[in-house]
Amino acid sequence: MGHDPTKLRVVLTVTYSAVTVAVSLMLMGRGILHEWPDFVHTTYGFPLTWGVHVTETFTGPANFWMVDTSALLFDLLFWEVVAVALPLASLLLVPGARTRSRGPRGPDPRPRTEQRLDLNKER
Repeated sequence: MGHDPTKLRVVLTVTYSAVTVAVSLMLMGRGILHEWPDFVHTTYGFPLTWGVHVTETFTGPANFWMVDTSALLFDLLFWEVVAVALPLASLLLVPGARTRSRGPRGPDPRPRTEQRLDLNKER
């Protein structure tokens, strides 16, 4: 049994996309706590900070959110490109990565090496 390189590339592309989506969700939803003496807050988002949850200010306890929807949109677009567009582009642009139809093929690009009978050869 031989390995089909096209199927292998598709499997690797789908696996890469699934792992990248999981990692991106973890990074976008991971909070980093910042504890300063007069301002305690948690920031969310990677590579851009799209959310801040403030829990304490210099006036006392607080509980409010600041959400930047444009930063959230850019984060989603960034991870979409990393997770889906890059592997798809590599799958489509790399030579020999596309699947071939099972219809009739064109001429074989490899030169044929046929053995010829040499009648001038001495026995």
